[in-house]
Amino acid sequence: MIIAGRFVCGISGGMSCLLVPLFISEIADQKTRNRLLTLFQLLINCGIMYAFLMAHVLDGGNKIWRYSSSCGASCILLVLLRFIPATPLHHLAKENESQAKNSLRWYRQNENENDYEMEELQRLAILRRTAKVSISPMKSPQVLHSFLMCFGVMTIYQFSGFGTFITYALIIFETQGSGLLNASELTLVVGLAQILSCLLAYTLIDVLGRRILLTISSAFMGLFLALLGWFFDKRLEDPEYDDWYWWMPPAWISLYFISLNLGVAPISWALLADSFPQRIKLLGAGFAAISNWILSILAMIVFGSLQTDDNIRKVVWLFAIVCWFGAIFSAVLVKDNGRKSLNEIEKDFRIDDREERTNNIPLG
Repeated sequence: MIIAGRFVCGISGGMSCLLVPLFISEIADQKTRNRLLTLFQLLINCGIMYAFLMAHVLDGGNKIWRYSSSCGASCILLVLLRFIPATPLHHLAKENESQAKNSLRWYRQNENENDYEMEELQRLAILRRTAKVSISPMKSPQVLHSFLMCFGVMTIYQFSGFGTFITYALIIFETQGSGLLNASELTLVVGLAQILSCLLAYTLIDVLGRRILLTISSAFMGLFLALLGWFFDKRLEDPEYDDWYWWMPPAWISLYFISLNLGVAPISWALLADSFPQRIKLLGAGFAAISNWILSILAMIVFGSLQTDDNIRKVVWLFAIVCWFGAIFSAVLVKDNGRKSLNEIEKDFRIDDREERTNNIPLG
């Protein structure tokens, strides 16, 4: 039953993680797209908080059916999808201009004609309609850079310890110390911290940009993980250290999650939306999403020994090193497309220009 449920959840959850950022990028305008994309991670954090809250309120193995029912009830919200129109770009790709205009008015909440925006969307729709399965766009240095960038950020996201910490949060707090609060209460603190820090990212992303926010986020994640590793080293030398500084594990872990949701978590999903040209947009975003889940599995397998006292400090130090590497990677290789329109992003790849020049080369 659990395996079957996880299989169904994996299909639907995987599609959501792929399609929601793409959907947001197509309905948002240039000024709001960057901020709206961070809301995807915010809602993921709300779901995590909901699960933590249900586990806290319905504590006990004999109430597992109540927990499952409470989490399953959230699927009722899917009914609201019936009232959301398809994106303007979707209608234009099907050459339905009138529906596209109605959709654009609905999302902009005005009755005025958005002629300039419609013209840009029409150019993108032509690229989508005429797209052919070809490996030629893959040879572009800009496209290869986008693949590397998305894969690198997803690697940082998963191998920074996020999946391990969030999955084993209750066990970690029970075995490594939770201070004045019990382990279940501390998971609620972590859940709330994630939501608040994601809201902070929403306000800062247009001010600092993706590259700077990713760099800051990764650097601070590494700092707080290093402090946690230092605490474990000290406790191994002197067990009484745990009695004096009991507040350190929950403090450093909470600050780690705040740093994570300040940049790495929301921006890793935002990159799926606007890092690839229209011709391979779904392929590129799909590659990044699949990479995320494969890396998640590898991280869980490799770092499953986190629960043991003998290995935890080594693993935490390794997490910190990955985060610091991520800060360097972000500062050097991450492109900041947040302030650009989808048309400007498309022009940056210059795929059509290259293909046109190639096609015009005389043979013989």
